[in-house]
Amino acid sequence: KRSPSKKLSPLKLTNKAMATKLYKYISEYDPDVIVCTHIFAAMLVDILKTKAKINAKILSILTDFVFHPYWEEGLHADKVVIPNDMLIMQAKKKGYTDEQIEPIGIPIRRKFENIGSRDEARDSLGIDRDKLTVLIMGGSMGFGNKIEPTMIEVADIKKTSVCPPDAGSLRQQRRSKEEDREAGAQQAYKGLWFC
Repeated sequence: KRSPSKKLSPLKLTNKAMATKLYKYISEYDPDVIVCTHIFAAMLVDILKTKAKINAKILSILTDFVFHPYWEEGLHADKVVIPNDMLIMQAKKKGYTDEQIEPIGIPIRRKFENIGSRDEARDSLGIDRDKLTVLIMGGSMGFGNKIEPTMIEVADIKKTSVCPPDAGSLRQQRRSKEEDREAGAQQAYKGLWFC
C-alpha cells in the first residue's frame, strides 16, 4: 500500500499538464461543487486546489469497497464519501481527516432498489431456473487472465450457468457466445453486470 507523502507520483506529475487543460473548462463553468468518482479526476482537481486556482468545493466518492492506490494524492477534497465506516481506518491511513470522511455509502441508481425476483431475473436472461448460477464480478480491469479458466472451471460444476462480467477491458477479451457454450457454460449477455 502507498502511504501519504510529500513526493509526487509519476502519475501526478503527468496530471499537472492535464490539470491545466481542465482548469480552463472549470474557470469557464465556475461550478460550486466538483464531484469526483474516480481518483484520476480527484488528482486533477487536487492539483488545482493546492495552487488556489479553484474555489469550488470538492466531493470525492469512493465507488469501491477499498481505497485504491493514489487516493492519498487527492487529500484536498472537502469531503470523501466512503461505502461504510469499516473504511474509516483506511481513509485515515491515506491521510484524510475525520472532518473529511463521510461513511454514507456508495450512491446507486434508484432502479436498482426494486429488483425483481430471482426467477424473473433468470427468465429475463434466459438462465435455467434449476441450475446453480454464479455471477463473476470484477472491477474495470476484472481479474486479469484468470477470468476464462475460472468461468470454465465453474461451468464444469453440475452444468452451472455462469454469468460473465461485462466490465471495462473484459468486454474486449470475452469469447463469442458459441465458444462459451462449447466450453460448457450457458452465458447471459445483456450488460446487466456493467455498472
